[in-house]
Amino acid sequence: MAAITISCSSDSDGGSSSDELFMKFKVNGTQYNYGDDDVQTLQSLSTNVMVLGDDSDNFTTLSLWMPNNKTTGAHPIVDDLANLETTYQAHYGNADLSVDGTSGTMNITSITTEFIEGTFNFTGTDAETGDTYNVTEGSFRAYNIED
Repeated sequence: MAAITISCSSDSDGGSSSDELFMKFKVNGTQYNYGDDDVQTLQSLSTNVMVLGDDSDNFTTLSLWMPNNKTTGAHPIVDDLANLETTYQAHYGNADLSVDGTSGTMNITSITTEFIEGTFNFTGTDAETGDTYNVTEGSFRAYNIED
């Protein structure tokens, strides 16, 4: 059984202090800020905190995968789909690229019955071009879906 909390918008100017939910990060130095309307939490075999944003003709997505029994603390980001239920993973993409995080850290700073909060950074390579992308200064607050 999968649990899903979703809200969508084409406005990516979010991430203001009034937003209950947010995801902020830089990709190779370019800042992205998303707020309530863009941050989603999905749960099945693992928990996925993600943002789906429409940035001026360039659809952007960033997903943070974590075990359903996630814990606070620093966790290495790996690229290991065979162990999605037990590892912390990340993905960044847009209309032109797809980057799986191959190294980095997801630091879960708070888990309550309502929210998951943390920070993240990771590096990965676009499968098609071989270009390296650095996702830095990431932070998020998303709804927590409990089993």
